[in-house]
Amino acid sequence: MATLTTIQDKLQGIAWALNLFTLGNSIVGVFIPLIVLQSGGSLTLITLFYLVYAGSKLCMNYGAMKLIQAHGAHIGLGIGFLFGALQFLTIAAYSSQDSVWLLLIGALCLAVTNSFVWNAQHSFIAQVVEHSTKSSNLAKIEIVGKLFSIVGPLVGGIIGSLLGTPWLLTSAILVVLSTFAPLRHMRTIAKSQAPQIVRYNLSGAPRNDLVANFCFNVETTVSMMFWPIYLAVVIGNFHSIGIIATVGALAAAGAAWIAGWRGDRQKDRSVLRQGTVMISVVNLMRIFAQTPLTIGVVGALYQSSLAYLQNAWVSTYYHHAKYKGAQYIVSMEIACDAAYVFVWGILLALTLAVPDLRTLFIAAFGIAALAGLGCLLISKQGTLTQD
Repeated sequence: MATLTTIQDKLQGIAWALNLFTLGNSIVGVFIPLIVLQSGGSLTLITLFYLVYAGSKLCMNYGAMKLIQAHGAHIGLGIGFLFGALQFLTIAAYSSQDSVWLLLIGALCLAVTNSFVWNAQHSFIAQVVEHSTKSSNLAKIEIVGKLFSIVGPLVGGIIGSLLGTPWLLTSAILVVLSTFAPLRHMRTIAKSQAPQIVRYNLSGAPRNDLVANFCFNVETTVSMMFWPIYLAVVIGNFHSIGIIATVGALAAAGAAWIAGWRGDRQKDRSVLRQGTVMISVVNLMRIFAQTPLTIGVVGALYQSSLAYLQNAWVSTYYHHAKYKGAQYIVSMEIACDAAYVFVWGILLALTLAVPDLRTLFIAAFGIAALAGLGCLLISKQGTLTQD
């Protein structure tokens, strides 16, 4: 189940492309806050980087989806991957020249990357994935991604420790550029999909789904994007952060397998409920994790909890998107980006107003724990009127 040889044929190309992209990101992604801090940047600058990213992505999503609908998901992924490489180049330049403008350009590149990659991914997978094996197919993609995420932080930690930031970023760029090869497998499939008319509004998704997606992304913003900042401040070295990220990815692979197996047996809603409770509890546990050992344990618990929840979440999301179309994705992405702006706006305000870092971390993990419970609001599969 954990190999791509048994995955649905139409998903082969996008699976390899996304997982190679995951490998490139995992080599450097968890280390970005540490790179900024070691280059003389501040915690305020890091939160500003992500706030610029969030606000920019909110403005870019509509244009990205229009282009994807007109030219195909493979083109959208190609644009996203290219700007992913450019993001690493700008961060490399920032680390050597200490220019805030270079860092902010990197934030814009990240916004372009995720606008195209996520919209293209959601559009393509929702349309081609087979309903009866949806959960296990998504789990297979996730598992291989987690296996790559095991290798990435270890390799990145070794390269960063021994060779320095420039080599770390160069290796990530080379891996990201390799993602273009599998996109050829998608070309014919993507071109056969009829383009859909989309508008930049919230009309495509029910209110409950929008609120649920807002909450889901509030939680994951803190837990996946703010967590590396916590590691950079508390741990502060490439080697240990790489090990912590690797252990978390290993735990997540097993959880994704279990969730996919249960999802194909119509247990998605049960998995969603259990995963929601698990991530909220683990976020509260993070408040008390202050040593490398406890941080590593809690990090592994969170990664496995999120992988378990995310399989059911994404399975439900793609079920609705398949029947309600691209407008559902556009509306849900607006809610997603509103969550990013909300979280990074609050965190930037806290970094400016609260000198005590401990208070900042407690507030962030507390927000994540509460927001995670909102994931349960998403509509059950088959309950929307168009399903």
